[in-house]
Amino acid sequence: MKTNIWDPLGLKTMTFFPAKREGLEARVPQLSVRGPDGKLYPFKEPFLNSGATGCFGGSGGYSTLGEYRTFLLSLLHNSGEILRPESVDELFRPQLTAVQAQSFKDFLLGPMGLFFIGEFKPEEYKHDFGFGGVVFVEGYGDGRRKAGALSWGGVANTFWMIDREAGLVLTFGTQVIPPGDGKVKEVITVVEKEVYKLAGKA
Repeated sequence: MKTNIWDPLGLKTMTFFPAKREGLEARVPQLSVRGPDGKLYPFKEPFLNSGATGCFGGSGGYSTLGEYRTFLLSLLHNSGEILRPESVDELFRPQLTAVQAQSFKDFLLGPMGLFFIGEFKPEEYKHDFGFGGVVFVEGYGDGRRKAGALSWGGVANTFWMIDREAGLVLTFGTQVIPPGDGKVKEVITVVEKEVYKLAGKA
């Protein structure tokens, strides 16, 4: 990753082991958990990659939102710095068969769909899955998420999106668990709409 992603993009903070990088461990934010009263409290238990000695494929990376935005912008502009242009195109291409797409819709509508980060409306719009994340096959009709946009989220309610039609990337970060927190979903929706509005893309 350092050779093929971080160095070509000039990223200085991305790592799986902030404790091994001078000045980074103190910058890792406190995880919070929402209590029954709706308030946030410090989460003190071991978490996902606590004590890990290897790099996880689906979690465990640390970065600033600014550097993560730089990474997303390289994919938006298809600059060729880290992937060939045709490989980037493939990230955005829907990969599910009709049967699989229906199963994905059923999943989103079911109880596990509540754990997805950000707002999803599978009862109104068609979604698919690409090699890079969820593909919004149909644009949301509320001034955001144009057709073909790509998105995913992290367990601490972090969220990102690349919208090639609108020419926008969005990164949103919290350190709140569990994933799919309802209040965070509301905030992400507000942020999304405002970003598109400010960019003149709503």
